[in-house]
Amino acid sequence: MFGAGSDTTASAISSMVMPAAAFPEAQKKVQKELDLVIGPGKAPTLSDENMLPQTQAFVLETYRWKPVVVGGIAHKATKDIIWGNYCIPAGTVVLGNHTSIGLDPAVYPNPYKFDPQRWLKEDERIRNDLRPVQYGFGRRVCPGQYVADRSVFLNTPLHLWAFQISELPSAPLDILAF
Repeated sequence: MFGAGSDTTASAISSMVMPAAAFPEAQKKVQKELDLVIGPGKAPTLSDENMLPQTQAFVLETYRWKPVVVGGIAHKATKDIIWGNYCIPAGTVVLGNHTSIGLDPAVYPNPYKFDPQRWLKEDERIRNDLRPVQYGFGRRVCPGQYVADRSVFLNTPLHLWAFQISELPSAPLDILAF
């Protein structure tokens, strides 16, 4: 249904454009990193990924801030599940609401703010205690996630390396729209 090369991947790539235009300071941090690490004479490649933590953080924050699959993909409980004081009966359709998960203030302080820095440790490396849920979770996680991630990662620095993305003053962005 969803996977690499699908509309979901294209949506994830195009969803990078809105935060780049709406939050020029975040875009500038990525572009500064790209200028320092890559330079003007070579386009970014996948082999540069580990040297681009600001870019990685921008991608991760994009996934969290505006998930491509807002409500998640429907799953069905195959047996009764007891979770805390709740019983989820066998056959119940369960949705992992990606938007609600990404806006949980206990996990992501100030969740409505687009803040790629939340993904970075003090040493500017990507935190390993946070993971976005854009591909689902558990046994049914998207099998195309690695191809999709590479596609999104490759296209994000390519766009931000080559272009200055900005909002049209005559048509301001509605960052709260879906």
